Amino acid sequence: NKLLTKTPGSFDDADVLSADESTIRRIVVVGTQAIDQALDVLRWTANNVTMTKSSKPLIVSAYEAVKAPAAAAWPDTEVPGTVLVPESPPTPWNYTERVQESVGVNNGERGPSYIPLMEGEVVEIVLQNARALNGVAEMHSWHLHGHSFYVVGFGFGTFDEETDPASYNLINPVRRDTVTVLPLGWTAFRFKANNPGAWAFHCTQPAHAMMGMGFTFITSPDQLESPPPAAHSCLETSLVPEVGAGGGGG
Repeated sequence: NKLLTKTPGSFDDADVLSADESTIRRIVVVGTQAIDQALDVLRWTANNVTMTKSSKPLIVSAYEAVKAPAAAAWPDTEVPGTVLVPESPPTPWNYTERVQESVGVNNGERGPSYIPLMEGEVVEIVLQNARALNGVAEMHSWHLHGHSFYVVGFGFGTFDEETDPASYNLINPVRRDTVTVLPLGWTAFRFKANNPGAWAFHCTQPAHAMMGMGFTFITSPDQLESPPPAAHSCLETSLVPEVGAGGGGG
């Protein structure tokens, strides 16, 4: 909380700090452990969705979907083979308590997961920490690709949307692309969705990321030109048999 941005006005996205509350899209992301019943393995989830990798790049899937005949306009386009991440926990609870005593230990859905954004939106993400299934509260460091953001607030316990925003630093918050969420705490940041594309958002701890702790922000793919052939290179040159055969990695 001692890190500050000396001249936030020098950045072209600084207007997110003065945005009217009614125009801000607030998304609360609760990271929890869960059991994937389909695979019988321990996973991490974001709002009870565990991320798996697709053999087809999400930007290609999104672009093809939004350009398809009779497709709904973005962000209501249906992207085949993907899972939408809820913008808040499907079942809220006291996040300082064990998840077993509230929503259970099984994850809801699994797959290439995303949240759709519109270019120009002001987005506020509240990362809420929760206990792992063993009862331990771990620390997570989340990284957003394709953007920088302003870390406007943090605290401990369960984030209260009615009272906690009053403690935000909207004058000179630190501007970063990676932020830490402390055990049993929450961290809030804002950014402008000014970069159309598919941008991964995930825990930087390799084990947590591989276990599904993350998802993708897909911003206005209808504003893009067709993805270049190189976008398919991972699929075409993969050394992972199940990916090269068209299956999803996990």
